[in-house]
Amino acid sequence: MIKAVIFDLDGTLADTLNTLAYFSNKTLEHIGLAPIETERFRYLVGRGATVLMEQMLLLRGKEPDKQTVEKCWRILTKCTLQTQCILQSRIRA
Repeated sequence: MIKAVIFDLDGTLADTLNTLAYFSNKTLEHIGLAPIETERFRYLVGRGATVLMEQMLLLRGKEPDKQTVEKCWRILTKCTLQTQCILQSRIRA
């Protein structure tokens, strides 16, 4: 008996490149770094989120040390959660 089905829809069933680029660039903005062109993210994804963060930092000339990567994670999480709350409140209205 099948109890669960798990699949990865990111980039397969849903085109999330623009969303990924938007929130990633918001993260870079928060730490004072320039944004990355949306199309470049197409080549940064696929090896996990931590590698994505490290590659973003390297592209902007910043060493991806553990502390900086963790800071980026906190910022990214905060940005996405704030947006999710805004969207949910608009749906309810």
